[in-house]
Amino acid sequence: QAEHTFHREHYTILMQSIRTAIVGLGNIAHGYDDIPSIKKRMQYPTHLSVLKKDKRFVLVAASDVSPRARTVFKKKVSRVVTLYADYRVMLKKKDIDLLVVAVPTDAHFKVCSDALKAGIKNIICEKPITQTLNEAAKLHALVKHYRARIMINYQRSYSRGCEKFISSMRKNRWGRISSVIVRYNNGIFNTATHLIHLLERMFGPIQRVQSITKRVRGQADPNISFTAFTRDNSLFFEGVDGLEYRLFEIDIKFTKKRMVLNSDSYINTSMRDVYVNACQAIRNNKKTAGDLASAIHALKVAAMAVASAKTGKLLRVWHDKSISN
Repeated sequence: QAEHTFHREHYTILMQSIRTAIVGLGNIAHGYDDIPSIKKRMQYPTHLSVLKKDKRFVLVAASDVSPRARTVFKKKVSRVVTLYADYRVMLKKKDIDLLVVAVPTDAHFKVCSDALKAGIKNIICEKPITQTLNEAAKLHALVKHYRARIMINYQRSYSRGCEKFISSMRKNRWGRISSVIVRYNNGIFNTATHLIHLLERMFGPIQRVQSITKRVRGQADPNISFTAFTRDNSLFFEGVDGLEYRLFEIDIKFTKKRMVLNSDSYINTSMRDVYVNACQAIRNNKKTAGDLASAIHALKVAAMAVASAKTGKLLRVWHDKSISN
């Protein structure tokens, strides 16, 4: 009787909630929940931390190639969550409304492509979207073909606190902007695209880039210093090598005030805001804060900055009309 009641209640929850599955069971999926210093900074450090609290979603399955990763994750979730070694099997067997792609960047294209072809209509993918612009363009074509949606997890771009900051800035509460200096490490694609995406929400599309760095030294993801130009502002990015801690900082000087956003700014509940945005997109077809087109443009800016470092030229960030919201 108890087992029957359990399955009946679970069925009711499934019918009312967004059925969610995760591919990749590392830190951003759940591992950061176990690190005290991160838990102190963030109320929702991981996808699992939100899924456990937000009743609009129900986790039905998860996948990872590592047996150990699956074992650790199994201890944290309900017995109704089915675990798979092969995500492709999971896609075939489970009815999934939302897929969370939390694998390394070099696997994003493969997993997202397989998911779209399997009929998944909504995906939250970790950033950056892909390793190359060519992969990103192919993925965008698949999204259009299958009439699906990919939301990129640039958390602060979804943050309600950050939206309030942008609103205040646009109302000129602190006066005219005199300078914008950005400092980062851990790679132009891994870290700087996050900052680029957020800054484009603040100032509009970046149209040109000029690298300060004179060479790339063969690095796959270098810390390049460059200037980015929007229609009305110039943004200086300083890529810093050799630090043991993460550097993530936007220093904006207004005529009346100076504001510094760092790695702790607007991050406490931003993962929850990602899922609030996802729910609105899935249920009400609202535009997402981290849509695929804007994420591709952020990736393009980073790629052009790398190209500028190789050529030494000021480069235009072209607009591809085929890649639109």
